[in-house]
Amino acid sequence: LYFSAITGSAFGSIHCVAWNFGFLSHIEQIMWRTASLTLVCVCLSIFLGVQIQSLADYVYCISEYGSSTRHIAYAFSNVEGVKALATIPTIVYPISRLTLLTLALISLRNLSGPVLQTVTWTTFIPHI
Repeated sequence: LYFSAITGSAFGSIHCVAWNFGFLSHIEQIMWRTASLTLVCVCLSIFLGVQIQSLADYVYCISEYGSSTRHIAYAFSNVEGVKALATIPTIVYPISRLTLLTLALISLRNLSGPVLQTVTWTTFIPHI
C-alpha cells in the first residue's frame, strides 16, 4: 500500500508539470490542474491514513487495559466515518485518471503544422 501511494503521488506530480502548458480552452486547463492535484492529494491522504491507523493500533496494543488512552485508540480505529473516508479515494482516483486520459486524447483534435509533416525516416538511418 505504501508503494502504491508513493507511485500514485509521483504519477500525479508528473502531470503537475503541465501546469502552465497551453491548452485549447481555459476549462481544459482547470480540469487538468484539478485532476493532477487530486491524484497527488488522494495518494498522500491514503499514505497518511494508513500511518494514522497504524499509530492507533499501536497505541491500542501498548496501553493498559481499561485506560482512557486505550478507549480513544479503539474508538479512533473503529469509527465508521474513518472507514467511509477510505472509500472516497477509490472513487475519486479513477475518475481523475480517466479525466487526464480524456483530456490528453481531446488535445489531439487540434494539432499544429509541424506535427502533421511527413518525416522521411530513411534519411536518418546510417548506411555503410
